[in-house]
Amino acid sequence: MSRKLRGTTVSSGETLFLSWQRELSHQSIIDSPLIRFRKKMRDIEVIIENLVASVFESIVNVEEGIDALWATYHYSSRKNLFEVFQKRTTQVKSAR
Repeated sequence: MSRKLRGTTVSSGETLFLSWQRELSHQSIIDSPLIRFRKKMRDIEVIIENLVASVFESIVNVEEGIDALWATYHYSSRKNLFEVFQKRTTQVKSAR
């Protein structure tokens, strides 16, 4: 049995091959290095969030808060972590 696909006649075997090819193409998008990299970066961001939370649990004065913010400030440029640092900065400012 054959059918017409984009102006050409395709047999059922070729149709099956094309469907597998689409599936593999979709699978390679899911498993692409970029997607894996983004997942790993999100894992690292969660670790940093936990680290910052842990550090700020033990802070008892403003000086320690400023030191903790300074030590971890370069992470605040990450979009997903910016809010965490804004919250901690406010916490240090209000501790005066």
